[in-house]
Amino acid sequence: MGEVIVCARDYSIVSSENDMQTPVNLITEFKGTMYESYGSVWYHQINNQTTDDVYVYTHISSGMEFNDPSKACLSRLLQTSIKLRLLDLDVITKESGTEYTFKMNISGPEIIVKGPCERVYELYKQLIERTTVDFTKDHFIKCKKQLIEELTAQLSNPNYLADNLNTCLWNQNEYTAKALLHSLTYISIADLMAFHSKYFFQLEITMYVVGDMQEGLAKDLFTFTVEYFKCYPNSDQAKIIDNIPLRPGTYYHSVTNASIPGKYYQLVQYQRIENTSPLDEIYCKIIIALVKTHAQQYFQHYESLNGQVILDLYKLISTSAEQVIGTRLCLMSQSVKHDSDYLISCVNIFWQQIATRVIACAEHKAIEQIYDTINSNDAIDSSDVKQLSQFYWNKILNKNETFDGRNEKDLFKKEVSREKLLDYFYRNYLNPSKQISIFIDFRNADIQNDHQNEPSNPNKTNSTNFNANLNSYLKDEDLINLPPGTSKHLINVLNEQTPAIQITRKIENIESFRFRYKKETC
Repeated sequence: MGEVIVCARDYSIVSSENDMQTPVNLITEFKGTMYESYGSVWYHQINNQTTDDVYVYTHISSGMEFNDPSKACLSRLLQTSIKLRLLDLDVITKESGTEYTFKMNISGPEIIVKGPCERVYELYKQLIERTTVDFTKDHFIKCKKQLIEELTAQLSNPNYLADNLNTCLWNQNEYTAKALLHSLTYISIADLMAFHSKYFFQLEITMYVVGDMQEGLAKDLFTFTVEYFKCYPNSDQAKIIDNIPLRPGTYYHSVTNASIPGKYYQLVQYQRIENTSPLDEIYCKIIIALVKTHAQQYFQHYESLNGQVILDLYKLISTSAEQVIGTRLCLMSQSVKHDSDYLISCVNIFWQQIATRVIACAEHKAIEQIYDTINSNDAIDSSDVKQLSQFYWNKILNKNETFDGRNEKDLFKKEVSREKLLDYFYRNYLNPSKQISIFIDFRNADIQNDHQNEPSNPNKTNSTNFNANLNSYLKDEDLINLPPGTSKHLINVLNEQTPAIQITRKIENIESFRFRYKKETC
């Protein structure tokens, strides 16, 4: 439900004929009319010889505040209802050569329609008309059952749960799957009907029409949407999500009695970087590319984890154009020999001792090659209307109207060097005055029983066999000797006997923590 993107990309565009065209906001043409306050309608004329498909992207954002789990649950239940109502259009779309996608988001539903111009126009209208159909008891029961199944499945998926909990520690309007499932128990059909009326009372409509469609038809779709809902325009104040800027430090949350089959353990660490720019994302991607293999080798072969080790990029986005990015490190195992304290110490020492040395020893040419590979992988062929439209839609949703990223990418290349990368890594991953790290710890009932007599102290540094494993790895990978010119400050960091990163806050309950934290920081 939360808008969480893992391995997200900030694409650049490969030049072509269509590259000279960018979306235009037609809302300025509604100035002085009732429509000008309802959002935006972006128009992008593309005449593609290989396809006559048109894409219509629409995001409907309510002016309601989702300031408790019951409202957030009702929002998700309402969107589930809309999703189920759209299923009867599947036969129509197959026959007409059209397609639609319905996405549920905390900020409101997103509808994407694709197909020939005249058929897309009619399909879009049918989709919108199904958003406000009256509820029956049978339909309500079906929606509730569907949502219970989805939330229950999410509770047994540690990857989803970890991302969900991490998002909850940033977005005040996001709630845990457990809290939503609890709220769902008490929701009646009368509650949903009342919520439905309030939800569509005040809206912001964001639309993007791309392909071979006339400008007049694009404006007609926007005015049809506004007139159909008969709503008030969303206020600027209602658009802003109250995000939680965490203070520097390390945060720990344990998911007890996780509904995970078999003897399964997972520890997930999120390194968080707030108030980011596109350059932050590039630095994080380069760091991941340099140290990913080392993370797998160290934890699997030297710390004896017999499951997957995953290191990737994640991104959290809000409707207020703020975003958080960082690295996500997942350690998985079917049987765990070490307690949580030991593994957290291993993670901390990996970043301080191994990752730092890998970056310090990296050759400038290798870093440049990684940058070029990232840029190449992220590039979009502008003759591909689907990819191009998704690129622009993401920017429109994120309120980023800088549509051409190529010049930006060229400037970034000048900023990529080993020295600047090391400085960035120290400031965001090691420096206690800025570093933000979140640990999510999963153990199912079987593993918890195996360790029930062990003390739980996330501030403890367990040193059993620790130095032996680390020293063996540094010798085997030839990472002990640093290259000439390494700063004295960095050498001092590497010579510290204990991890620079320490657990500073244990979170027992996510919702309670958010409430107290907000009061403390106000």
